Amino acid sequence: MSSCKPVRNSKLNSKINEDAINDLNKVSEYYKSCITDLGRKCCSLEGSNSSSLGILDSAEQESWNGNENMKRHGIRKRVEERVNDVA
Repeated sequence: MSSCKPVRNSKLNSKINEDAINDLNKVSEYYKSCITDLGRKCCSLEGSNSSSLGILDSAEQESWNGNENMKRHGIRKRVEERVNDVA
């Protein structure tokens, strides 16, 4: 039986290691840029969400004010109708 011995060519091993490290660095840089891009998009979405919530709050307040005005106007109108009916 013969056993396989590792190649002891240090220049070849060094080149393989260097290529592997370069590949890892490229992958690392790619993922760093992806993470940075996702961070920017997240901030943008948070800003849009905040703006949308502000618009929604404003619309809700306007609706609430409109309903209150309609109720007051309706009550006033009914009171006026009753006063006119009595008079």
